[in-house]
Formats: sequence, structure tokens, C-alpha cells
Amino acid sequence: MELLNSQAFDYVVDAIDTLAPKVSLVYHSVRMGLLVASSMGAGGKTDPMKVQIADLSKTHNCKLARVFRKNLQNWVSTKG
Repeated sequence: MELLNSQAFDYVVDAIDTLAPKVSLVYHSVRMGLLVASSMGAGGKTDPMKVQIADLSKTHNCKLARVFRKNLQNWVSTKG
């Protein structure tokens, strides 16, 4: 939050590998009305041509995105 409040941003790029800080950054960014580009489970893939850009709700076959969605929903329900 300190970084997000430190200056005006047009968008946030998330490339965090650890789930809790990733969820926190995206949650607070969206609440502040910032656009977010978030990297999910593309690391270590052997065919970069299969990496796709999609809305989080439309991701499939990505374990990190599935767990991220669930954790983000929990944040929203507890933080309001």
C-alpha cells in the first residue's frame, strides 16, 4: 500500500511469484481503480507461443491462476 500511495500510477504490472503478496497487490490496485497486468503460471513453459493474454476469469489450465482466483475471492469477502 505504501508504494501504491507514493505517487500516481496509470497501471500496475504484477510479476510476483508468491501468492499472498500477489493477491494483496492486485486487490489493492483494483480497489484504487488501477489497471493491472498480472503474470500467472507462464514461467518454465517450453513453448512461449502458447502463452496467452486473457481476463483472469477466462484463464484455464493454469494452477496458479485457479489458486489466485480463489484467494482473491477470499480477500474480497473478508475485506469488503
